[in-house]
Amino acid sequence: MSPVGNQKKNGDDNNNNTIEPVVIIGAGWAGLSAAKDLLINQGIQAKILEGRPVMGGRCRTGVAEDGVTAIEYGPQWVHGVQAKNPIYQAALDAGVEMARSDYNSQIILQDHVDKPTTEASEERMKWMEDYLMEGKGGFWAYQERRQDKDNKDCSLRQAAEDFLDKIDATDEQRLWMWYLLDCNTAQEYAASLEDLSMFWWDSDEEMKGGDVYLTQDIHGGYKAVLEHFTKDFSQNIQYNSKVSAIDYSHQDRVVVTYTQDDGAVQTITAKKVIVTVPLGVLQKNIIQFTPDLPHDKQRAITRMGNGVLNKCIFIWEDSDADNLPWPADKEWIERMVTGKDPKQPQGLWTEFVNYQPINGRPVLCGFTVGRIAEQVEELSDQEIRDSAFDALKKMFCDTEIPEPKQVIITRWGDDEFTYGSYSFNAVGGNQSDHSRIAEGVNKKLYFAGEHCHLQYFGTCQGAYMSGTNAVKQLVRDANKGGAKKGKKKNNNKNKKGLLQERLGGCCQGLVTYLRGAWRGCK
Repeated sequence: MSPVGNQKKNGDDNNNNTIEPVVIIGAGWAGLSAAKDLLINQGIQAKILEGRPVMGGRCRTGVAEDGVTAIEYGPQWVHGVQAKNPIYQAALDAGVEMARSDYNSQIILQDHVDKPTTEASEERMKWMEDYLMEGKGGFWAYQERRQDKDNKDCSLRQAAEDFLDKIDATDEQRLWMWYLLDCNTAQEYAASLEDLSMFWWDSDEEMKGGDVYLTQDIHGGYKAVLEHFTKDFSQNIQYNSKVSAIDYSHQDRVVVTYTQDDGAVQTITAKKVIVTVPLGVLQKNIIQFTPDLPHDKQRAITRMGNGVLNKCIFIWEDSDADNLPWPADKEWIERMVTGKDPKQPQGLWTEFVNYQPINGRPVLCGFTVGRIAEQVEELSDQEIRDSAFDALKKMFCDTEIPEPKQVIITRWGDDEFTYGSYSFNAVGGNQSDHSRIAEGVNKKLYFAGEHCHLQYFGTCQGAYMSGTNAVKQLVRDANKGGAKKGKKKNNNKNKKGLLQERLGGCCQGLVTYLRGAWRGCK
């Protein structure tokens, strides 16, 4: 049996007299994958403390007022249809309905100040994309050369401005540049171009195989995937338990303090603790660690980017479907703001996804990201609804659009359990910060979450894999601690394996960094 597999008495615990083998903080994908690995694969008991009344973390599925439409407040795609993707496998195991996403199914509408909105031709878009972005003379090659040669990091926006000046770009080319970077980069990483690191913004890896939607069926979505995934250990999740302190100063145990929904303050003691709270919660210092976390870990937490992606979801009556002005067969409705200062970014509500070609429902979801998303959260729900609806009207030449029967708005930046959507590599940071945050502390305290994964940060699969990575660290440390003296050969082998793991991660990051990924939108 593993050295962490048994419970023992502990008089210091306010709740009971036992020390839990492992306590996991958070029931998102990172916490749930860690729990399943421990319980099912390692035979180690684990208890999960979750602050919300439901599991899933940022994966949150709701049901619209019509009672038949499922709405994803957070992730709604599975990125990478392949066996390597544990989220895709979990969706297959759950038997939920999925539909292929087609990023080429789009309509691009250009706003103008003094004339009606026009549709940008596919030929023009392709020409601009080839000229501005691709090939040896394009921006991607330009920024890769600067990644190799520059000694000091700058924002991706600054690099783009330098490139546009270098090629003496016209106003039209500048507008296309900001549009392309907005829809393919800012929207992807939930970050403003001003905040993305030129050095490291694209250090992640793309899972091949394309993307799929979890279709909006009330019996499906991420909720169904999560329920099926946890069917063998859902009883191990304790809800409405908001962690406020973790004391790992003791030699052989960790004491976790949490508050229940009735205001009662409780403690629980464990041999090991895995912390899977989002990056935003760590950055806000919501949890008090005793002693303080190591300086390198604190620095990595502080300088990592914490993106915000919010949605404004419009739901119409089925009878209104034929009266909606956008093409029913186009998944993406995108807006390029023209007739303004070409040096300014695109602005608010520039991207919408249309669910009609996916499941036949008249549902439209608008996205806003980065600094603008943070500013939008300061508005009232009515003001947010009006701003998104006005953008739609402007895109379709003030055509009369039926009033939606329901509007759903997210505020991830202000959510006390997340304080953001997902991580990105910010100016002044480093791709290795993901690994630094993931490193265990004193063989008792471990970390997981999408921000802890070097290759797949910002994704559900990254969160899942970080949870199983934390378990690997925990089990390795526990086995080392329980090993008999004199087994130097095995210890050296473990050290070599750890070194190979670290080197492998660095090499993978370097390959990705040189590749310059171009991924589909989250």
